[in-house]
Amino acid sequence: MTLYCDESDDGNTYALAGWLAVPSAWDRFDPAWRTMLTSIAMPDGSPCPSFHTSEIVNRDGAADSRFKGWDFEDEEAAFIKAVDVIVDGNVAALLWPVGVALQVPSTFQWIPRDSIWLMLFTKMFVLLGQTYPAQRSIAFRFEEKKAIKNNALTIHAAAKKAFQRQIGEEYLSSIAFDDDEAVVPLQAADLLVYEWRKRISDETDRPSKPIRKSYARIREARNEGALWRYGRSLFDEAMMIDPISGDQSMAYYKWFSDRAPTHRD
Repeated sequence: MTLYCDESDDGNTYALAGWLAVPSAWDRFDPAWRTMLTSIAMPDGSPCPSFHTSEIVNRDGAADSRFKGWDFEDEEAAFIKAVDVIVDGNVAALLWPVGVALQVPSTFQWIPRDSIWLMLFTKMFVLLGQTYPAQRSIAFRFEEKKAIKNNALTIHAAAKKAFQRQIGEEYLSSIAFDDDEAVVPLQAADLLVYEWRKRISDETDRPSKPIRKSYARIREARNEGALWRYGRSLFDEAMMIDPISGDQSMAYYKWFSDRAPTHRD
């Protein structure tokens, strides 16, 4: 199986998530997604080259967004088409959502932002081992991220060795960092992780806000898999430790590493 994964954050919620599927499922999904892209017109009338969720949603505030000039109806239509592929039982029935998220205030600066990515990545091995214990030869594919690549490779090698020693055969296979412009499953991962991260933040900060239609449709059709969330309560608990006699930072890191998720979304 291959897990295509991407990240999303808004400074308070961090998520690493994507889609896990067997090769034959990706063989069906890939052309369907590419066909969907050709049905979306860019502001200049050309076919959409790739689906980038944040670039679409934040197009008016980003000077370099290729989607600047779209109105909300254009955005909504594009999201409907992209989600249509994910919920299609003929081309995407065997895609499972997998991800880890944590909530930590942006004011809490002791953890470097790239270190949060590595924390989520490390927890991903626990999630996979518990959710798919019978699986073998799981490959990882991420969007290119030079700042963490070497550390991620080191963590992956250690995890692969540990699984091999424990079960006596290959549980993890390869890891690679790809260009999401060319590798369309990464674009589907980008959509999932954005929608999940957005839902977590909305649920916390604006609990009366309705669930986004895109996220509701995705989860209704693809409700298996595993989305582990380490909520704000875990952080708040760590902050209650007396800073004179206890280390709040280490407590939070240890609790995130050792404890079960606060939510299974």
